[in-house]
Amino acid sequence: MARGDAPGVVAAVARGDDTYVTAAGVQTVGGPPMRPDTLFRISSVTKPITAAVVLGLVEDGLLDLNGAVDALLPELASRRVLRRPDGPLDDTTEAERPVTTRDLLTFTWASACRAPCSCRRSRGRS
Repeated sequence: MARGDAPGVVAAVARGDDTYVTAAGVQTVGGPPMRPDTLFRISSVTKPITAAVVLGLVEDGLLDLNGAVDALLPELASRRVLRRPDGPLDDTTEAERPVTTRDLLTFTWASACRAPCSCRRSRGRS
């Protein structure tokens, strides 16, 4: 920062048929300047912040960690799921249970596995 180097940023704004793209800063400390086509990792803090807020609501007794989210997210209610993870997309059945707050926080609500982190598909290796 003392040398005037800033973390790299690429910004794009589009409106109608007009697009504006610009780059500023550097790719790494003391490295080359950022270009509009520079590849870089994008990180989001939305999920951890949302999880912290949700857990605060659970702690305050306003939300049940194991409760169904149907009333809050009606688009997840009465969902149909594949009969088999490798089955055709039109071979569905009603879900065995509703999606819970815990499912959303652990990213297991759309998983074909019944137990988080314990299902691994065999690929012919032991």
